[in-house]
Formats: sequence, C-alpha cells, structure tokens
Amino acid sequence: MTTKKRFLVAYDKYAENLLRHVYFRVSREDLAEDITQETFLRLWRCVLAGDDIKNFKAFLYRIAHNLIIDYYRRHKTASLEETVETEGEFIVEEKNAFEIICDKEMAACALRELDTETRQIIMWRFIDELSVTEIAEITKKTANNISVIIHRGLKKMREKMKNV
Repeated sequence: MTTKKRFLVAYDKYAENLLRHVYFRVSREDLAEDITQETFLRLWRCVLAGDDIKNFKAFLYRIAHNLIIDYYRRHKTASLEETVETEGEFIVEEKNAFEIICDKEMAACALRELDTETRQIIMWRFIDELSVTEIAEITKKTANNISVIIHRGLKKMREKMKNV
C-alpha cells in the first residue's frame, strides 16, 4: 500500500475519533474542526516529504496534542488545566469503562483529581481507545511506564471514589 493510500485510510479510520478528542480538549466545535484539519494537513506534509511514519494513529494524536497546547499558549482566555477539568463530565458519558469503576459523577470527580499527565493518559486509553504502545509513542515514554501510570491512576480514582 502506498503512503498516500495509507494517509487516506488513516483519515477515514481516525478523523472522527480525533475530532471528538480535540473537541473534548477545546470545548468548541469550530476550533476542534480547525485543529483536526491542521493535524491531517501536517500529516499530509510529512507524507509528501517522505517521512517514515510507522504508526499514523499515534502520530496524529501527537500532532493534535501539540496543536492544542500551542493554541492555549497563544490564547490565555482559559488555561488548559481548567478546560481539562471540565471534560470529566462528558468523558464519563462517552465510555462504559468508567461506569465499571463506579457512578459517572464520582468517576468524573475522581478523574479531575488526577494530575494532568495521568488524566490525559487515561483519557487516551479509555476514551480514545489508544493502545499502551501508541500512548508511549505520543508521550515519548516506555510502554511499561504508561502501563504503570494507568494502573496507578485507576487505583487513585478508585480510592477517591471510595472516600466520597
């Protein structure tokens, strides 16, 4: 399969989930669409430049993550931390994995209690359904480190929910 064909397949396969992920991070549909479009445009430029991209999904999420951070650095109207904290209510409704842990509201509160990195990794794993390996590629950490962060984050969430 040619790289250009891989790009088209990646777009069809990941565009909707990536848009949803970006929307949860920025809370504005128009902005989420712009960032998602820019993400795929940057991927396309890399494809045309002949860059060897082994995992399009991880690469796309890394680009989107960086674009979101860049946006918040340029626009100080709301901090990234405040936006991420408000995401919990919507995230919990998005995936049954949190329902297994406990009640939606309790899970949202527990999610907000996590540090930013752990919260983001748990969101990637359970909301965006990224594999541990893909998250490791995005964060530039080892897969083992990501697994430990997920395990400790879920444990911390369970402890917070027990105390409520």
